[in-house]
Amino acid sequence: SIVINFARNAATKHFREYDRLIRDRRILQYFSIFKEIQSRWVYVFDPIGEDYFSKASETILQLQFNDYFKGDCDDYSILMAAAIRAIGGEVRLIRTNIVRPDGSTFGHLYPEVKVGDKKDFDNIAHIMKTVLFPEQIGNRPIRYYQDHKGFIWLNFDYNDPYPGGRYQSDIRISEMKI
Repeated sequence: SIVINFARNAATKHFREYDRLIRDRRILQYFSIFKEIQSRWVYVFDPIGEDYFSKASETILQLQFNDYFKGDCDDYSILMAAAIRAIGGEVRLIRTNIVRPDGSTFGHLYPEVKVGDKKDFDNIAHIMKTVLFPEQIGNRPIRYYQDHKGFIWLNFDYNDPYPGGRYQSDIRISEMKI
């Protein structure tokens, strides 16, 4: 109930006045959730030698301390996926490796959200660039992954202040549909 209540409130906090611009209003709600989580996210490392995975409800409860979410990439991804799923969205988590300049690598996890086919995406991208996130996107591209069935999965990582921001790596080790 903590996650569902948070998701419902976050989904309706932003962009409600634009609900007629996109055929599937849930897309606007996904963007509202993204804005709410990404804008209040503070990256905090896990303990040395450990990988701690916070439940979405645990991350939401952190708001009581200073109104920020805290954690690393997997905590962010778990929260984002749980909130999007709580309002009927299709989400998957992508595991990747990021290569440092010295050649060493480290793991990263990020969420992708299914937004429709290419025609749907072209409409959504136009609205994102002109109405919803014009200042944040500017002339930058909106990044996504097109699966073998032709569906578009929009990057919901925290790298940029809009959905479809830059990928930290093009390496896709695995994906887990939530």
